[in-house]
Amino acid sequence: MNIASPDARSQVDPTIRAGILNHIDSSLPITILPVSYQPDFTFVPPRISGKYVIVDFLEPNFRQSEYDKFWAWTKQNPPTLHFKRELLKKDVTPTLKPIEFPCVFKPTRISDRASFNARKFDVLYFWGYSHISRPLLQGDIWRGMGKDGISVLSHWDQIEGIENIPADQRGPLWLAVYTPHWTRKPMSEILPIMAQTKVTVAMPGNGEKCFRHAECVDTLMAMRVNDRAWSFPWNHNNSIQLGEGDEYEGLISAFGRSDLYDFYMNCCDNMANYFAPTYAKNYVEAEIKKIL
Repeated sequence: MNIASPDARSQVDPTIRAGILNHIDSSLPITILPVSYQPDFTFVPPRISGKYVIVDFLEPNFRQSEYDKFWAWTKQNPPTLHFKRELLKKDVTPTLKPIEFPCVFKPTRISDRASFNARKFDVLYFWGYSHISRPLLQGDIWRGMGKDGISVLSHWDQIEGIENIPADQRGPLWLAVYTPHWTRKPMSEILPIMAQTKVTVAMPGNGEKCFRHAECVDTLMAMRVNDRAWSFPWNHNNSIQLGEGDEYEGLISAFGRSDLYDFYMNCCDNMANYFAPTYAKNYVEAEIKKIL
């Protein structure tokens, strides 16, 4: 397998390389062209001989003119297979397939029904400002304190001591934390909090798909309904599907159900498909082998 970057500096997104390409059989007779947003991307025609595959993680960006040069080149030199992150369901073909960020954490499912239903937090929502829907949902959650009686913790430091507040003196706990990129908490510290949470929210980022869609480990993911194609689809059977503009109401409605644990089980099972080594081998590599 040859990796050929279309960038003058030969840049390859670390997520693509470490999460996907490093897990694919290096002996495959194929060239991979990874493309994703780089702030200093400058197109150079890659050296290709024979079949090649595009691994496309692009999202809207201000270097569009340079990326347009790349896409113009692909029209003259079409790929044998194209994986596209923001692919619409209606556009899927045998040679145009979806791809997602892989789950770099070992997926687990440790709770039985009783322990899941007894988890400390109803909702975990931690976010940076990459999509307008994110602060809008945060505002709706704040309003929910007055409207629905939920108890909102808005900073990680507020977790300590909450167990000393009797349940009859507070509402269901929602942890909703704005985390700008310069103050992010390591995921190694967040995963134990997820394991105490029933529902973790993944909202769109700069694209409709974001890292969080592959980071909801040992929790039930809530995500916005979208028209994207997924390698292993998220749907009403394995996630909480939230309507656009009605995300808060969708979360509140979810807690009127008696079968959240069943959704949690299905969610964990589907997340296991996205575990990086499994995803790269069983999906990406398998699709590549079909065109060799």
